[in-house]
Amino acid sequence: MALIHALDHVQGNEVCGKELLFSTDCKELVKCMKGGTFDSSLALECAHRLKECSTRNAVTLVWVRGHSGIDGDERADALAKGGTTTKFVGPEPYTAISRGTARDIVENWAISEHQKRWKEVKGLRQSKMTLGLGRGTLRKLVALTSGHGGFRHHLVGMKILTDDACRLCLEDEETAAHIVCKCPALESIRRGVTGHRFLAESELGRMPFKDMLEITRDTIFDEQSGRLEWQTG
Repeated sequence: MALIHALDHVQGNEVCGKELLFSTDCKELVKCMKGGTFDSSLALECAHRLKECSTRNAVTLVWVRGHSGIDGDERADALAKGGTTTKFVGPEPYTAISRGTARDIVENWAISEHQKRWKEVKGLRQSKMTLGLGRGTLRKLVALTSGHGGFRHHLVGMKILTDDACRLCLEDEETAAHIVCKCPALESIRRGVTGHRFLAESELGRMPFKDMLEITRDTIFDEQSGRLEWQTG
């Protein structure tokens, strides 16, 4: 919506023959415009507006890192935060939730109830401790499901590293969700396991443990050194 409003401003002022630079801290938006695949009518509208604007101007759309001191980005964040504290005036409900959000709420409730039942059931002490997995596999699984492992994004948050770029693809932040769901370096393995080249990060919480482990079978994690690399032996 921010990009559309900016393009409306350009069109409304009949800007022509200029070099225009639009910057955003939304990496998904830039990827979407670059890849030409649109998962929503809003994204498609952005593409049409950009194309229309570029017929009269030299247009560039770039990604900038959020919370890095860039004036326009910081001002946008401040306005967004201010909007959350502004009391809504008008008929309610003023916004609806998507079908996917409702589905996630139900599925998260079901998972929570399942985990609660698992904890309350008597016995099964050994199974609860290990889930039938070896220590190394269990350690890797905990890192993948919690995100608290040798991932650069996590290590940057702990001030151990300063760069959170994925060491496998160098294209995005290195998180557990990125490695399992979106890293291009694991695309062929992911497609073989799930049938999809890429997955929505929201799928991570519903993915079978064996699929997570299979997708990352050629990588090793070291929480002490923060190493993430191809396994050689």
